[in-house]
Amino acid sequence: MYAPKKIITWALISSFFLIENMINFSLTVIKSDLQQTLTLSEEQFAYLASAFIMSYSVFMIPAGILLDRFSMKVVVPVSIFVFTLGCFIFGISHHFYVLTFARVLMGVGAAFSLLSSLKYARSFFSQHLAFFSGLGLSFGMIGAIIAKTPIYYLYELAHHQKHYLFLMFTLIGLLLMVVLRLLLEKDGSTAQDKYSMRHVREVISDQGFWLIALYGALMYTPLLVLEMAWLHDFLGLLLGESTHHVINSIESAPFLGVILGSIVFGYISDRSKSRKLSLLICALLTAITLELFFLGINRSVIYNFTILLLFGFFTGGFMPSFAYLAERYAVEVAGCATGLMNFINMLGGSFVMPILGRKIDFLSSQEALTQFEIYQMTLLFLPFLAVVAAVCIVRVKKN
Repeated sequence: MYAPKKIITWALISSFFLIENMINFSLTVIKSDLQQTLTLSEEQFAYLASAFIMSYSVFMIPAGILLDRFSMKVVVPVSIFVFTLGCFIFGISHHFYVLTFARVLMGVGAAFSLLSSLKYARSFFSQHLAFFSGLGLSFGMIGAIIAKTPIYYLYELAHHQKHYLFLMFTLIGLLLMVVLRLLLEKDGSTAQDKYSMRHVREVISDQGFWLIALYGALMYTPLLVLEMAWLHDFLGLLLGESTHHVINSIESAPFLGVILGSIVFGYISDRSKSRKLSLLICALLTAITLELFFLGINRSVIYNFTILLLFGFFTGGFMPSFAYLAERYAVEVAGCATGLMNFINMLGGSFVMPILGRKIDFLSSQEALTQFEIYQMTLLFLPFLAVVAAVCIVRVKKN
C-alpha cells in the first residue's frame, strides 16, 4: 500500500495537468468570438492555438532537466505561477500578438504538468508506473471534458467576456500553487546524484527512443488537431449548427475515451509480458475509427458519439509508451527522457495544425468544394499518422 499523503500529493500535481488541459482546450469555446473580434483566418487561429503547443513542446526538454536537477518543491510551484501569469495576460488582452505571447507563457508553465506527475509516479509508484501514467493522463482528459460543455456554459453566464473566465482560471492556478508549495517535501538528494549527461547521451543515441517518441507524437496529434481546431466545425456541418449543445457533448467523447483507454491499456500493459503488442493494436484501431468517422458520413448523434469514443479509447492506449520508454533507462534521468519524448509528442500538433489551417484556407478560396468537403479532404490526413505510428512501434528493438 502507498502512503495516503503520497497519493494525495500525486493527485494534486496531476491536477495541474487537468487545469492546463481545461484552459488549453477551452480556446475552442471562445474561437468564434476571437475570430470575429480580431478578424482571424483559419491559419491565424491555428497559429494562436499552436503557440501554446509549440512553447509547451520546446520547453519540454528544459523542464525535464530542471525536474531532474532541482527539487519539485521549487520547480512545480514556479511553473504553475508562469502558467497562471499567461492566463491572466490572455484574459485582459485583446491584441493578437499579446494573446499569442500569453499562450506561449501558458505553454512554458504547462510543460512541467504531465512531467511532474510522471516523475513523481516514477519515484514513488514504480511498480504500477503504467497504471499511474494512464491515470495521470486521465486527469488531463477530465480537464479537456470540462473545457467543452461546462466551460461553454460558464462563458455564456459571463456574457462572452473572456476576462471573467480567465480571472477564474488565474485564481484556481494560484490556489494550487500555494497548496503544492506547502505540501511537497524538499528532495534531499543532490543535483549530482540526479543528473548525468552520460545518461542523456545514452537516451538520444538510442534509436528505440526516437521510434517510441515518434509513435507517441503520431498517436496524439490527431486528437490534438481535432479538439483544438476543427472537430466542432466539422460536426456542425455534419449534424447542423442548430445542434451545437449536442455537439459540445459529442466533442467530449474522445476525451472520455482516452480516460478509459489509458487506464484499461495501462493495466493490461502492466500485466502483460509485452507492452509493444497493445501499442501496435491501439495504433491500427485508432486509424480505423478515424476513417469510419470521416468517411462514414452518418448524421446519427449516437453513431458519431460512439465512433469518437472509440477513437479516444484507442488513442488513450498510447499512454503506456511512456512507461515503455522510462523502463529502458536509469531512474536518474526519467524526467529528461520523458520530457524529450513529450517534446516530440507535442511538436507534431504544433506543426500539423498550421499546415492544415493553410490548406483549408486555400481550398476555401477556390470555391470548388463545399466547406464540409474541404474539412473532410483535409482531415483525412490524420488516420495516416496513426498507421505510421504502428510502423514505428513495430521497429522498436529491446534495449
